[in-house]
Amino acid sequence: MIRRHGPLGGPPAAARTRTLALLAGAAALALSGSAIAAAGVSRQVQKHTVSPDTLCGVTGTSEWEIALTDSQAGNDIGVVAGPVVQTFVAGSGRGVKISYDEGVVRIAPAVYNPDGSSSITVVEAGLNVKAQALGGPLLEQSTGRLTYTYYFDSNGDFVSIAIDSASGPENNVTGAPDCGAIGPYLAGG
Repeated sequence: MIRRHGPLGGPPAAARTRTLALLAGAAALALSGSAIAAAGVSRQVQKHTVSPDTLCGVTGTSEWEIALTDSQAGNDIGVVAGPVVQTFVAGSGRGVKISYDEGVVRIAPAVYNPDGSSSITVVEAGLNVKAQALGGPLLEQSTGRLTYTYYFDSNGDFVSIAIDSASGPENNVTGAPDCGAIGPYLAGG
């Protein structure tokens, strides 16, 4: 998904959740078509460390790598592709590498309502989230096609997100790490 736009150096929890991260991307791509077209294709690469960080109730350090390409398709549809990778190492030395949204994301133009509220529909195809133990087994993998809509109030503030459809082996529509799989591994189980 679009955890890729804007400064992800904010709160670690925001970088980890589909809702907040995608909002940043959706807002960036909700610019007028001419503004995006004038910019052409852009590449964003960020790396940063969050320490201390907490993942699934375990304290450690996260290294984030974000490498995204944004472009404009026809009809003012924004396209974002590229990986967002979190490598988390717990204080115990156990770690996981989590890849978020390595597929392609298509963002439709914003729809504005008479009351000033708006919505943005996003279609994602490919890897949603994959977690693998560092030097160890695959803990979680979710992939497929996911369509969801973000809703904003008349001030442009986020109101809600709705999953419109999911297909394929998509078992994690939140885009957040599955703590049921990751937590026990990090805790030594």
